[in-house]
Amino acid sequence: MKHRILIYAIACTLAAGILLALFALQPSVGPEGKAPVYGIALDGSAKAYLKAAVARSGIINDAVGSQRVLLVWNQSTQSAMAFDRIVNGNLLTFEKIPSGIRDNTGNEWGLDGTGRTSGSRGLRLARIPVNEQSWASWKAQYPGSALAR
Repeated sequence: MKHRILIYAIACTLAAGILLALFALQPSVGPEGKAPVYGIALDGSAKAYLKAAVARSGIINDAVGSQRVLLVWNQSTQSAMAFDRIVNGNLLTFEKIPSGIRDNTGNEWGLDGTGRTSGSRGLRLARIPVNEQSWASWKAQYPGSALAR
C-alpha cells in the first residue's frame, strides 16, 4: 500500500511539472493574452504594441526589423495609425504636440500624416499597415513577434 501511495505521489508530481512546462511555453498565458495590441509585420519581422501603451504615450518612434516606424494615437478616433519615419531619405523622430505631431527638424504634421508647415507642406508620411487584435491572436499569427514594452 505504501508503494502505491509513493508511486501515485511521484506520478502526480511529474504530471504537474509537465503541465507547468506546457503552460510556460504558451504565448497567451497571463493577463496580456487578451489585451488589444497594434501589430506591424514588415519584411519578415513583426512587432506588437499594447493599445493602452500607445494611447498613454500618444506617439512611438520605433523600428520593426530594418523599417523605421511611427505609431500615432488619435484621441478623437481612439485608434492609432502607423507611418514610415523616413521622409525624402531623412530619418525623422517625432513628438506629439497639441495640433498633431512635430519632427526633429521643426516641421509639423497632422495626425493623418499630412504636412502642415512650410518644410512639410505638400508632403505626406507613407502609411504602414497596422492591425488591431488581441495579443494572443497576433502571437498565434506571428509566433516570432516581439511585444514592445
